[in-house]
Amino acid sequence: MDTLEEDISGFKELKHKERAIGGDWTLTNADGLPFSSRNLTGSYYLIYFGYTNCPDICPSSLYYLSSVYRIIRNLPEGAYMKLKLVFVSVDPERDSPKIIKSYLSEFGKNIIGVTGTSEDDI
Repeated sequence: MDTLEEDISGFKELKHKERAIGGDWTLTNADGLPFSSRNLTGSYYLIYFGYTNCPDICPSSLYYLSSVYRIIRNLPEGAYMKLKLVFVSVDPERDSPKIIKSYLSEFGKNIIGVTGTSEDDI
């Protein structure tokens, strides 16, 4: 649990419980199947954190990323590059796999959408 404690200068600092940084992780993809860090092994990848109810920045950024992805894939070197785009929802309570799948269909078929539960500490 996060707690607020006063430091010696009178400012408050946020103390976090210990959380693991790095390592393997598993979330749920847009088809409702497990998707883990192991699915990205051996690939280059771009990860975007957002949510489907984001009105401006998320759609613009996803459009930009999908455009860059298409440009890279059309380069001669792009045919040999294992590049994946991953959208990670930061709003797992509203972004179900079905909603993510529908949302990402507007940006092309190459974005992998994943979500978790609030217990996953997304």
